Amino acid sequence: MTRSGLAVAAGIVLAVSACTSSIDDGAAPAATSGAAASSETPGETGGETTGAAVEPGPAEIDIALEALTSEHGEYAAYATYKAIIDEFGAVQPYTNILGSEQKHIDFLVGYLDGAGAEIPENPWLGEVAAPADLMAAAQAGIDAEIANVAMYDELLAREIADPALVDLLERLRGMSEDRHLPAFEAALANGGVGTAGGMGHGGGNG
Repeated sequence: MTRSGLAVAAGIVLAVSACTSSIDDGAAPAATSGAAASSETPGETGGETTGAAVEPGPAEIDIALEALTSEHGEYAAYATYKAIIDEFGAVQPYTNILGSEQKHIDFLVGYLDGAGAEIPENPWLGEVAAPADLMAAAQAGIDAEIANVAMYDELLAREIADPALVDLLERLRGMSEDRHLPAFEAALANGGVGTAGGMGHGGGNG
């Protein structure tokens, strides 16, 4: 690898490490780069990316793009929760989780941008219909997060040369399984809306 290639790869690892060590479910950041998102509240994931710097190749770029744009990826999740909010208003836990999904998008976009990949627009916006009511919305959230976790399991089962990407995918998977899914399950048990202690962010509350 050339000296410039090593520098690019090292920069990507540092940027993704800074972003993913601070993934949280608060409001969406104003910027849309992984590096800018590193100012979020640290906490639930912690740790640092390990392994030698690896320059992302076509396989890594394709995997990150799939996590971003596929049927069960972060763009689709964002579009689903935005459709619910557009239909029913600023209802919890959908508003908090929408902000979290924006952060997840930002982390993947930051990785792809660092790899020199072209960033596609969200093809799912305006294409997802809102459920009939908030109970159906909560169930839709459950279904979406289960599918999202399964997507990450499939992506992580592939051969990935870049440890920074593995770390990022594992962290995003954990947020879906450990926070978003319980928040929607609590909402389903509460008439389709969130409870004060289960809004999908902070302190392990879903």
